[in-house]
Amino acid sequence: MPDPAVLPAELFDIVVDFIVESKEDQRPLCLFSLVSHHWHAIHTPRLYSKFTHDGDTHSFMSLWKFLRTMLENERLAQYVRALDIQYWGLHLNSSDNDGNLMEEDIAAVHDAFRMAGMQKLAPDIEEAILQNDRRPLMALLLTVLPNVVSLHAHIPEKDPYLAEVLRLSVDHEESKPQPKALQNLESAQLMSEWHVRHSTIRQPRDNYLLELQHVWPIFRLPSLREVSVFNFDPRDASVYFDHYARTSSITHMTLVIDIDVSISARDAHVLLTLPRALISLSIYINDCYLFPERQTMQLSNEELWLGVESHRDSIEHFDFYRGCGVRPPAHRKGNGHFGSLSMFTRLNRLCVQPETLLGGCTDDDPLAPFRLKDTLPSTLKSLTFYGDQGLLRNEHLGDEICEILDVSSSIPLASIFLEDVSATNAYFIHPKVLPYRQVRQACRERRIIYRRVKGRDEWTGHQKAKRKTLLKGGSALPCAKKAFSTRGERRDKFEREGELKRAAEQRRRREAYLSRETEDSEGLESELFDSDDLSLDAFDSSELDTDLYDTDSEFSDRIEALDADLEETELEAVEPATSGSDVSDTDEDNVSP
Repeated sequence: MPDPAVLPAELFDIVVDFIVESKEDQRPLCLFSLVSHHWHAIHTPRLYSKFTHDGDTHSFMSLWKFLRTMLENERLAQYVRALDIQYWGLHLNSSDNDGNLMEEDIAAVHDAFRMAGMQKLAPDIEEAILQNDRRPLMALLLTVLPNVVSLHAHIPEKDPYLAEVLRLSVDHEESKPQPKALQNLESAQLMSEWHVRHSTIRQPRDNYLLELQHVWPIFRLPSLREVSVFNFDPRDASVYFDHYARTSSITHMTLVIDIDVSISARDAHVLLTLPRALISLSIYINDCYLFPERQTMQLSNEELWLGVESHRDSIEHFDFYRGCGVRPPAHRKGNGHFGSLSMFTRLNRLCVQPETLLGGCTDDDPLAPFRLKDTLPSTLKSLTFYGDQGLLRNEHLGDEICEILDVSSSIPLASIFLEDVSATNAYFIHPKVLPYRQVRQACRERRIIYRRVKGRDEWTGHQKAKRKTLLKGGSALPCAKKAFSTRGERRDKFEREGELKRAAEQRRRREAYLSRETEDSEGLESELFDSDDLSLDAFDSSELDTDLYDTDSEFSDRIEALDADLEETELEAVEPATSGSDVSDTDEDNVSP
């Protein structure tokens, strides 16, 4: 058999991808590297391309052994492109009493710290290492990996070693010739160490903030393009970035502001105007205003708008959610609304609450003087409305949405997503007629994709975080309304569920069509639509002859594949309709052309 390693590198990588089922399991690559010298040369860069360390499961010595390898072999250190480092601020007796560093190892660490320009921390290093503290080793690791482009990190509450590494990474003093860390970093995803298990020495605080004063240099790294920060406290942004407007290379920014933080208009404006040109911006803030006498004023929509509009010529995706956490919503008064988005020249995807655009965040707040069609840009292709005051109490919202769906509209909308707020609607003494049926019918006539997405609650209902962002114990981050494209993940789940239902209906139609030789068409329609979740006005008899699948075998293969997907995916339960709403017991609003 010919050696597959003689194939071009691109083809051989595809072959290896088929063999290596999990990217997290490096054992197959280790075995491949032992086949021959040629295979070793091919697989070594891939084997070292990503380093993962979880302080909850990995030992102190495993981190030290990897660091020692990187210190002794610069060639291997250059292969590392991605870091996934979590919970290194822990002190775990049960797993870390497996050995102590020898004197020559400690001396090597001291030398590496001096080479990195961190001499002032040297007196504390030996004591920290004797206590199996991983923080100095992790900080040192960042200084010896020159080609890291991706960083996913759960940052400790206090880490003076990391703080010094970050400070030196943006230090421009020419008198310091040592190489700087993270100069090639392009993507950073940062969050706090949440709900850590098994801590035998101390119990870390569950809800400490990721304060800007500890991570501010990240935003000024020269190659950074994407940054996501969770449990974030951006206060004092004007202190760190006041003189650096339009200097950052960041194009994609996600900020999940901690629920206990009230950001000022000045700090928000400085932080949002730091990048030269944002392409994607996602923000979550919380302004639950149940106890006004004890709460500071949260950033208003009008104040946030001042920073957002500065990127009107570059931004393509904008996602903003103002959380509350209670039903019915209790936002502060005077939030106001955004100005007109019609001046945005590239915006094609918008995810907001309706009141952000049209006003009426509370019953006392006035509505905007313009209609929805007047504020949306002519480049918009996808619109998502999250559930809150706008969907619940704006009686004209359905009509305004239909206006932008009209054939005469200049907005090239291809899809619209509305969050289901029927459960919250039942809290009101006089529930409103929600706009779902009206919008669904308009989308059906224009052949525009329409979804009504059912959430679970105000804290975790919009999406599940990816596996890496889940808390220890399996619960989701309590305020992550936008976590590493998680909103898209959750939407994909609903789309798969809808696809399964549509495919099952297609199968039922085909079976009925094949067996209707002795039946008239009127009797067939009565049989097909004798259920609550379908209506005759949605039926087109031509579809019987022009199904999505041309042959029975193709149809069967597709159904089997979809059934397999359903078994592998835990689909969310659909809540029954609540009295007073216009929502049926089925997911009938998941309609697409």
